[in-house]
Amino acid sequence: MTTEHADVDAAIRRYQAAQLGPSGESSDKVEAVHLLESHLAHPAAEAFLLSVLRDRDEYDVARVEVCKALRASSPGVLGLGYADALLEVLRSEDDVIVRQWAAQALLPFCHLPEVAHALADRVADAREDPDVRHNSVATLRRAAIGSAERALLETVLSDADIGPAVGALLRRSSQ
Repeated sequence: MTTEHADVDAAIRRYQAAQLGPSGESSDKVEAVHLLESHLAHPAAEAFLLSVLRDRDEYDVARVEVCKALRASSPGVLGLGYADALLEVLRSEDDVIVRQWAAQALLPFCHLPEVAHALADRVADAREDPDVRHNSVATLRRAAIGSAERALLETVLSDADIGPAVGALLRRSSQ
């Protein structure tokens, strides 16, 4: 067993052994996610972190920490399974904070047309949480915005809350 594999195994075991405290928090789970940050591309770490991210019953702070780690990653380093899981969270998660971070965590994948479209869809949805919408706009600043995404985004230009940010995004993307 390599040192990396042993480190990943130890972090996963630490996470699995961690219990939530009386206030519903677990610094051990958060620390275990932090230990896995430098191993995001390792197959065992990826499989485990994907399961944490997708599990709606999992500790929400740990799920947010997974999103933070993914957001800080370089494009092309991470497997597309992460993008799929983040899109799933963005589209269907009940916890608005986790959705906000999922929108930000899609940054390394914003070059993918399906990611840009999903982000534009969140921005265009007037029922979506305002912070999810703004986080989606912020991530779209790095995306290649196609005609379908542009059409979606243009539908909210008159929205007092998100319209100015979308207008700036569209002006920047057409330059």
